[in-house]
This record gives sequence, structure tokens and C-alpha cells, in this order.
Amino acid sequence: MLALFYKLTKRFFSAQWSFSQSGEDAIMLAHVFKTGHKKTTYLDIGANDPIRLNNSYLLYLNGANGVLVEPHPVLSQKLKQKRKRDKVLNVGVGTDDRNNVDFFIMTQLSELMFKL
Repeated sequence: MLALFYKLTKRFFSAQWSFSQSGEDAIMLAHVFKTGHKKTTYLDIGANDPIRLNNSYLLYLNGANGVLVEPHPVLSQKLKQKRKRDKVLNVGVGTDDRNNVDFFIMTQLSELMFKL
């Protein structure tokens, strides 16, 4: 239902109301307004691009700030340049205590993503 609403809104209104893939950021922002939080912070693990398909950018535009975790060195630099109020960590997050892991940088989305 939210996806249909998002598509219709995007078609008829030029203003962008969501930056995340499926409107998750708009849901979070609505919750923030509904609960009346005065100071909102976030932890965005796998932040990726500072704006496009980003789950925390809409909150950032509305005065929130937080911690962005992004292991990709180029994307981490973009985050530092575009999101000055946020703390950016150029690290990966895992489930064990290893200090080093292999990190693969992809040049495009997977073929599966193009077919969806």
C-alpha cells in the first residue's frame, strides 16, 4: 500500500518526500512527529550514498543528526562532505570479533536489482 502511495505521490508532485528505497524514512519521520521527540538521533549502518536511497537523509533535512557507518571508502568520503552534522565511521560491522575481513567493491547493483 505504501509503495502505491509513493508512486502516485511521486507522479503528481515534484517535491521529493522520501529518499529511501521504499519510504522507510517517511515512516520514521512521521513517528518522530507523532511522538513529539525534540532531539532526534539515528544510527545508519550501511549508509551508502548521502542522499540517494538513504534511510536517514529525510531526518537530517528535518534537523536530526547521527552516526553513519559505511565501509566503502569513496561513499564514506561523500558522506563526510555532504552530511556535516553527522559523525561518519569508515568501518564495517560484523557479528564476530575479527579485525580484518575481505571487502568487495561492486561497480553496480546486482542483476537481480535491475529486474525488480
